[in-house]
Amino acid sequence: MRISLFIFALSALLFAGCSRPDYVQQREQCEKEGWHYCETMGTESSDGKFFMWMSSDTARQLGVKVSIGGKEVEKSYPQSEYLYRGCLFTTGSGDSFALIFRKEKPKH
Repeated sequence: MRISLFIFALSALLFAGCSRPDYVQQREQCEKEGWHYCETMGTESSDGKFFMWMSSDTARQLGVKVSIGGKEVEKSYPQSEYLYRGCLFTTGSGDSFALIFRKEKPKH
């Protein structure tokens, strides 16, 4: 009985340790798709939940807006040489943060 409880507890700890925050999973997915991480707008939080992607192959710039301490912060990324992708996350505190990725614009 004790061995069974020990194995159950150990399994639960290992399973809990395997779960990764949403932002880590989304970052890995983007990198698999050929995007390169640039920066984080706001503060990454382990309770961050994926909210939406922001990207456009045809826009001249990508505008990203996050909330930090209840204040909105906005930044634009010109898409002259690179395409940009923003991955927006919301947190339990009501703030948000975005992971910003880029890749070279296709030559035509």
